[in-house]
Amino acid sequence: MTVHTIRLAGPWEQQTAGTDAVRIVLPCSVSTDRPPAALIRKFHQPGGLTDRSKVHIVITVDTTLFDATVNGQSVPAADCRQSGSWFEISLEITTVLKPFNTLSIRSHKDRKLTLQSAVMRIQDDG
Repeated sequence: MTVHTIRLAGPWEQQTAGTDAVRIVLPCSVSTDRPPAALIRKFHQPGGLTDRSKVHIVITVDTTLFDATVNGQSVPAADCRQSGSWFEISLEITTVLKPFNTLSIRSHKDRKLTLQSAVMRIQDDG
């Protein structure tokens, strides 16, 4: 088994309902004084994937109260580990990948969300 990690450092955007997207850098907090906001990262499908490849996005956040989508499709947490006040959450995206993708992490209404980091983890069992 091989594992390859790609850091999703930037560019990220913050989109709040009714406003234009704003470029941000991580870590980034979404405030609770506005309507729910989304943190957005666009990325290409990694090359060299096989039918045995599994692709996850692993995010480090301060809450589990958020919704994640890739290309508009909901992506549930495949794994969650807590370390202090941070949660490392793995989102399996293998089946929703396209040549060009959009990840959206949306805070729940009236909830703060801080995204500390994000990586794409490619695991190949072949």
